[in-house]
Amino acid sequence: MAALGAQVLKLLFLIFFAGFLISCSPLEKTETRTFDESLVVIDLGKEIEGDWDKVCFLPPYTNNDLAREVLSIEFDAEGNSGVYVLDSITLVVIIKQNTVLEYFETPRNNVDFASLNANNQIEQIERTAISFCVF
Repeated sequence: MAALGAQVLKLLFLIFFAGFLISCSPLEKTETRTFDESLVVIDLGKEIEGDWDKVCFLPPYTNNDLAREVLSIEFDAEGNSGVYVLDSITLVVIIKQNTVLEYFETPRNNVDFASLNANNQIEQIERTAISFCVF
């Protein structure tokens, strides 16, 4: 009888542990993109394919309220990315006619797009003005 109780405890522990691991792991990983660091200028018009009209760089610790304010649309930055809790990434959001087409994370040790937000003013940037000098 004691052996049965020990097996039940082991089974309960394994179920609890598996649940813990699942709850701590993202179910869907956000795409990560890096850029060629040897380039002097990064032209996102060429780097990001498709028909889009704006890009926005959400810096570290951006929550859903700030994302909504900047993008002028609903976007779950906290659920779609680690940008809310990580200081090592920038979330790049691609927009067309007030609809998010795609988004991806860029490591700040590759290209620090977050530094483009002068005076902590985050804004949407029109496609026609999206070539950036890399320092």
